[in-house]
Amino acid sequence: MLALFPQLASAATTVVGGLCYDINPDGKSVRVSKESSSLNGALRIPESVTLDGKSYPVTIISMNAFARCTGLTSVTIPATITKIKPHAFDGCTALTSVAIPATVTEIGNGAFAGCIGLTAVELPAEAKEIGPDAFKGCISLFSVVLPEAMTSVGSSAFEGCTGLSSLTFPATLKEIGANAFKGCVGLTTVKLPAKLNKIGERAFEGTGLTEVTIPEKVKKIGERAFDGCEVLESVRCEALTPPQGDDRMFPRGITILVDSTSFDIYNYESFWQDYNIQPFQE
Repeated sequence: MLALFPQLASAATTVVGGLCYDINPDGKSVRVSKESSSLNGALRIPESVTLDGKSYPVTIISMNAFARCTGLTSVTIPATITKIKPHAFDGCTALTSVAIPATVTEIGNGAFAGCIGLTAVELPAEAKEIGPDAFKGCISLFSVVLPEAMTSVGSSAFEGCTGLSSLTFPATLKEIGANAFKGCVGLTTVKLPAKLNKIGERAFEGTGLTEVTIPEKVKKIGERAFDGCEVLESVRCEALTPPQGDDRMFPRGITILVDSTSFDIYNYESFWQDYNIQPFQE
């Protein structure tokens, strides 16, 4: 995790009700951050703020805005917010709930990393991607439904979320980043969407998965993507052409079930030869 430093207020910063506001480059809206790390309890970010007699909508939660506010227990984000910048709530260890409105299109790197008390999160319906480390280390997070518009999950987005036991992928998802769900030991089942074409290295390493179906359109499986899945019993690979990979994609010696028409092709590919290739039965 990146080291965090208190955000320095610029000369243009205005403090209202313990929150800091800076006018955005467009001159028509503002971004919000904390005045100090002593915020406690429930935080309600306003839809607008009046500065020098003029009303501005609050559209951005700044980088490191509320980082390490360890007394913060909940956050209400208004529908005027469109961007949550990197590490905005990083290290808010007492934060248990947050609702992210549909207007948010950007969730920055590490935005909620280390929020160990966070149990559930409502992701915006129009968000197309989650940044790297966004929810890394949120050990109490138990259920995640990724929005229907999402096309990719960033690297380490949910790494180390040991309590995660329910995960729903959208049909639109095409890429799962490196380490995305690494170490999610509570995750025993996943249904990978049909449009998925890339699974990053170590994406599901060390999870509790017992079986996996690799969709037909997957072209690449990263190094150790499913390595360390000690209870993984079988892998069904529906791709007729073997995805690019290596001999450590899965635990060594595991059975890989493939279409009978592709049986010889899989046995020929060098990085599939260490697995027990068998035709699946419909």
